[in-house]
Amino acid sequence: MRKHIVIVEIVSTGFNYVEDALMRGYQPVVVECTYPGTEEDRAPFLVSREIARGKLPKGIPYIEETSDYVALLEQVRAYDPVLVVPGQDFAVELATHLASDLGLPGNPWSIIGKMTRKNEMHQALADHGVRYIRGQLIHNEEEAIAFYKELDTTHVVVKRARGACTQGMHFCEGYDEMIAAVRTELSLSASDEHVGDILMQERIIGKEYIVNTVSCAGKHRLVSMCFYDKLQMNGSNIYNYMETVTRLDVGNSAIVRYAFDVLDAIGIQYGPVHGEFMVDEKGPVLIEINCRPMGAGQTRQFLEKIYGQHETDSALDSYLDPVKFEQYHQMVYLA
Repeated sequence: MRKHIVIVEIVSTGFNYVEDALMRGYQPVVVECTYPGTEEDRAPFLVSREIARGKLPKGIPYIEETSDYVALLEQVRAYDPVLVVPGQDFAVELATHLASDLGLPGNPWSIIGKMTRKNEMHQALADHGVRYIRGQLIHNEEEAIAFYKELDTTHVVVKRARGACTQGMHFCEGYDEMIAAVRTELSLSASDEHVGDILMQERIIGKEYIVNTVSCAGKHRLVSMCFYDKLQMNGSNIYNYMETVTRLDVGNSAIVRYAFDVLDAIGIQYGPVHGEFMVDEKGPVLIEINCRPMGAGQTRQFLEKIYGQHETDSALDSYLDPVKFEQYHQMVYLA
């Protein structure tokens, strides 16, 4: 009988886990989780989910999350899986919870806040002496005004402490834009509990890098790297282009070393992390980590052509084949 790998959400690049599991002789099982946020927030994710469902090979079972976690746990346990992995941002919490309760390899449930909440990520960095971005949770306008004055800068970011794909993200220039953004998000938070806490941070202006890593027993490996160019349009950041980094120079190596320090501060032990970093005149600083494969819906074949490997396959190595992981770890980037 084939052993099972449970994949929580298969939207975007997380879908590659399905093909990778099948190629290794495992039977994938898909779990669909509950998306937080407003109805408007959820709409594009639900569309992506339907697209992913349509691509699934026949015979692959899937389970829908309900409010009864114990029942879901038993449904997953019945497959006797060897792994439970998240394929998307909002799957991280559920996948980590299931893996922990089933005694499977993964990151400890005790660090889930640092893995998913942007304020806790940066507090972990501060606690470990790693560069971080100053920020504070905002519960009302008075707190927003006081912290804005404390930051002593006109450049701030207002966003949700738990969110994905720029949900609730506001880049503010000056007091008026800041207070308007705070009012908008506080209003949404009051009307929809899934919006959650609101975070204000100082804004770091520089060049944005993506560092994708995979970890095995606390040892980290770079699997891909790129940088973004974005345009400001109608108050939002619009992606202009992405350029891959296929060879590391001194500056890129410093970013990667910092990224590994971030993973250690958070406590990452296993699996993929999609890290977003800003580099200014002081060097690299974390924007946020996402403890799942990179996004953008890139196929395994496309990624192989660029990087010589693809992230979900390397992630499965981190759980299932530490010898292969170590072999790749010893290779100079890029394979």
